[in-house]
Amino acid sequence: MENIKVNTKTFENIYFDRKTKHYENAINIAKLILLNFSPDIVSGTNHVLAILFNMNDLWEQYVLVKLKKYARKHNLKVYGQTVKRFWNHRLLKPDILLEKDDEKFIIDTKWKNVRNKEVSMEDLRQIFAYNEFWNAKKGMLLYPDINDIPDFEGEYKNKKDNHACKIGFIKVEENNDKFAEMIVDKIFNSSN
Repeated sequence: MENIKVNTKTFENIYFDRKTKHYENAINIAKLILLNFSPDIVSGTNHVLAILFNMNDLWEQYVLVKLKKYARKHNLKVYGQTVKRFWNHRLLKPDILLEKDDEKFIIDTKWKNVRNKEVSMEDLRQIFAYNEFWNAKKGMLLYPDINDIPDFEGEYKNKKDNHACKIGFIKVEENNDKFAEMIVDKIFNSSN
């Protein structure tokens, strides 16, 4: 097929019959993308097709892929969703496990809007359990930076071990080429 310039007329000339009807949704998505349409729920001449993504999964995969690419050039091992048995048939699966020089670090990505350093107790308990089960001294809850909140950290008050938890924020749209480097710097260069 030769390259063509796509416009509205291109899609108006497509005819769907019983053999090609199942391609109609894919063609409609292509039309939205290629013609740079933005859906408007109030009015418009085109039917709107909703595309929903689980942003928690997307955020986790984005961070994991960036870190794995970074790890190839540095002395760092990166694992996604390692599993350990927790209780009966229940499992623990931290989003990302980093290993550097026999030290383990846990990153749990959260697609949430954090305001005024208000992190949920559930998230803190979750990263604590990950630190315990993977014998990691440091863990980080990583959120997208929306409100320009600086990173902060603290230690759990555990008699056996001191596990640190850092709350990290990173801008998604900026410094794309240094994204992974910024995350690694956040977790390794903490005061604990």
